[in-house]
Amino acid sequence: MFIAFQKTDSKIETDVKKELHWDPSLTAQDISLSVTDGIVTLRGTVPHYFEKISAAAAAQRIGGVRGVANEIEVRLHSDFVRRDEDIIEAARIALDWGYLVPKGVTVMAEQGWLTLGGGCCMGI
Repeated sequence: MFIAFQKTDSKIETDVKKELHWDPSLTAQDISLSVTDGIVTLRGTVPHYFEKISAAAAAQRIGGVRGVANEIEVRLHSDFVRRDEDIIEAARIALDWGYLVPKGVTVMAEQGWLTLGGGCCMGI
């Protein structure tokens, strides 16, 4: 006979905290969490998008976790923040060097988000 064991929310919370602090890809000091019915909610800030994804993956590795709500905000260190104009210029250079990039691709940046448009995909 198989008897299922279900972790309590407090045990899941403890295990997730340990996992976040153990994971070498994370700086977890600014991450907080709560657990309700096996659903882990992550909050706080990290300096890189990779750490946001790593934190969710770490939480999902814990037995008893039924889901993860990743509400972590990415706040780049001021040394990494770029003006939209700089982002556009870097994208233009990269596109100009790409021989498979069709002519007429437009570049737009708004608050660090890059959007490409236009161009023609004929002959590719």
